[in-house]
Amino acid sequence: MTPAVEQKKKGSKRPRKTNKEIKEEESVEDTGAKTEAGLVVAKAVRQMLKSLPNPYHVSADFLPELNKKVSEIVVEATQRAGSNNRKTLRATDI
Repeated sequence: MTPAVEQKKKGSKRPRKTNKEIKEEESVEDTGAKTEAGLVVAKAVRQMLKSLPNPYHVSADFLPELNKKVSEIVVEATQRAGSNNRKTLRATDI
């Protein structure tokens, strides 16, 4: 008798998504932009906070809220630029 040969599954196995990740993918803001992509780079925020004289840490719920806030600012800036018949955002639009 020959030993049983294990069959390998084709393709790579992706890690399972958490419920939070699934909700973020499904949620769509009033702007129509998905929150999953994010505008803020988490690593850059963490590095900035660690470089302060009194280093801080970032909780799991901070970055999604920061992304929402940045998205709101960008949408408001686009509305202001649009009302001024411009398609270029300027610092004065913030």
